[in-house]
Amino acid sequence: MKKIAVICYDFDVNALTERRQGCIDMLRQYKLLDPGLIKDIRYQGQEEEIKQAIHDLKNYPDKIDAYIFLFTESIYYRSKVYVQKRDKNF
Repeated sequence: MKKIAVICYDFDVNALTERRQGCIDMLRQYKLLDPGLIKDIRYQGQEEEIKQAIHDLKNYPDKIDAYIFLFTESIYYRSKVYVQKRDKNF
């Protein structure tokens, strides 16, 4: 089974909630959902939470085949900057 990790914001804004749920529904439909690979980021303290989520996923016992960075340009940008500093092959 493919392992797909999702990093997303966890706060109640309708568009973000719908995107998150749509992603989870799609993973469930194709039998790819692993709740341990869904990392919710709170808006407050997001920079540290993004770092922790990436650290947790990189240390996941199984190889992760794909990463989905959901919902906003800022979460993608912060994740990308952190990863590029830590691992050029990510």
